[in-house]
Amino acid sequence: MTMKKKIKRFWIIILLLLFNSSTSAETVLTTFFQADAGPRYFKHDGQVVGICVDIIDELNKRLRHANLKIIAHHEYFPTQRMFNYLAEGKADLFVGMTKTEKRTQIYRFSDIPLYNIPYVFAKNKEDSFEYTGLKSLKGKRISCLRGTNSCLKIGEILGAVQDDLDGLEQIIRKLSKGRTDLAIYPKLGLQWIIRNLDLQGRIMLIGKPFKNRYQH
Repeated sequence: MTMKKKIKRFWIIILLLLFNSSTSAETVLTTFFQADAGPRYFKHDGQVVGICVDIIDELNKRLRHANLKIIAHHEYFPTQRMFNYLAEGKADLFVGMTKTEKRTQIYRFSDIPLYNIPYVFAKNKEDSFEYTGLKSLKGKRISCLRGTNSCLKIGEILGAVQDDLDGLEQIIRKLSKGRTDLAIYPKLGLQWIIRNLDLQGRIMLIGKPFKNRYQH
């Protein structure tokens, strides 16, 4: 299914769930941007841009005729605050969240995912390590983004050392300096930050994914 078709079906779900067709007044839905999560959300020339920002813009174009509008806060929110705001009702929706069994008990997800992302490890190029399964992570210090599902999973692996940090750039810089063994994040985000920091000659991704997750 193409991205445009997925956005269309995602729009239909939001419309059915949240729009009351009996009123002509504009209904406003609040969302926000996730901090340091390129290429989904990142800052460029002082503006928040990215794939998920583009999706929000496209949704607004399609929802305009239905008097439904998504208002996005233009400041970065850390991952945990993002979850808290959804649970507390301070935000109505978020674009680009991984669906897990635990989260479905708290949040309501769209039936149709937007895209699928493999979570992979990054390492220094001179490191001969290859990920072959959970046992291969024993004794490894693994940096991850605090509050994310992948970070929680790393904390559950027997023998692995979880190193949770607040920003993706911080994770990769720490890895490049040899202060951690591995970094884990969605492949798309790792490719983006490694290229952005001009570290392609020092950091590489491990081919075997840790897991594959759909983003909603």
